Amino acid sequence: TILIAANSFNIYAQNALLKILEEPPSGVVFVLYAKMKSLLLPTIRSRLPILNHTTKQKLPHFTLDIRTLNLEKIYSFLKEKQKEINDTNLKIEIQSLYLDALKSGLHFDLKETMTFESALKWEKQREKPHNILLVLLLLILRKKRQQFANQNF
Repeated sequence: TILIAANSFNIYAQNALLKILEEPPSGVVFVLYAKMKSLLLPTIRSRLPILNHTTKQKLPHFTLDIRTLNLEKIYSFLKEKQKEINDTNLKIEIQSLYLDALKSGLHFDLKETMTFESALKWEKQREKPHNILLVLLLLILRKKRQQFANQNF
């Protein structure tokens, strides 16, 4: 049994791993550990049974619609929510925002995905919730504009 665990897997390492997974040596069992399965290439995920040992909970949709997100809506949202958001529901807000962004068709690279993971750490370090959400919402807005520009290119 070979355990492969890392905080992140770069594209070159994943492609090398994929080659080994397609033709594994006999008698060898690979165990991969990743913080989020979305950090692994879809081709790797398709070749492995994925075991998730976390408890699942139904997350509410994020308050803002990602598809119609703009600076004005971000400003209004943060102004309105500044006093409402506290440490107990910030983690849920961050997770809901990430999942809604994925469902709306946005694709994040490793650095952008790690920003969401960092936001969960910032929450534990007592950073102001509206500052954390501002960083994430601006990241999503930038990503939307990039993908829109690429589609029209």
